[in-house]
Amino acid sequence: MFFLLCIPRPRAPVRHIGGFAETLHKRAVSMLDETGLRYLKMIVESTEHVGAFVDDLLTFYRMGRVEIRRTVVDMDQLLRRTLSNLKFEMAGREIAWEVGESHEVQGDPSMLRLVVHNLLSDAIVMLLDLKLSNMMGWRC
Repeated sequence: MFFLLCIPRPRAPVRHIGGFAETLHKRAVSMLDETGLRYLKMIVESTEHVGAFVDDLLTFYRMGRVEIRRTVVDMDQLLRRTLSNLKFEMAGREIAWEVGESHEVQGDPSMLRLVVHNLLSDAIVMLLDLKLSNMMGWRC
């Protein structure tokens, strides 16, 4: 219970910081130099990451309270569906995913979906940060 009381508290301030930084960017874009614009971009991106982290912690906590439902999960289908769901994050960017043959595994579909989504979402961020366009090596 303590966890549920403490974790949501940072959500509002983080949203406020991100919102204020975006507003400042819109109003002051012509007055800021490249460094100032980079700082604002870093603030906005950081607040988005913290917000996602808080949401993931809450999801993980809730999942831990639910009984694990073991079933056969087709990892190839899960991977392709997750990549399809991440199209918005990849919009306007060319990322070539090389997907090898995956297998069926035993596990909880909801937990596996969350793990695969987070791994691929993080990979997209890393690829964009590193200015790479190719991600290889998916095997189950």
